[in-house]
Amino acid sequence: MAKRNSSLVCQYLENISRKMLEEESKNSPSLLNVSAFDDPFSYQLMVGTGSAGETQPVNVDLIETFNYLIGLKINSIKTFQTKPQIDNR
Repeated sequence: MAKRNSSLVCQYLENISRKMLEEESKNSPSLLNVSAFDDPFSYQLMVGTGSAGETQPVNVDLIETFNYLIGLKINSIKTFQTKPQIDNR
């Protein structure tokens, strides 16, 4: 019974957090534009330069940032090339 109540509390807190985030970040320019993942290596953010109100565009690697935020550590990357398959029907 206690485990079920704990699960319900977690679900409730998760739903409240999601709704608060949606409400607080509505129309926020800091939200990620999902279409940016069409070319994730050329995404840019306007970053403050230290001068009063001055900003400059900085490239951000969305894939690496996402991996960092979820705690994923990449040790190596392997790519595989396959031979084209021809369908001879």
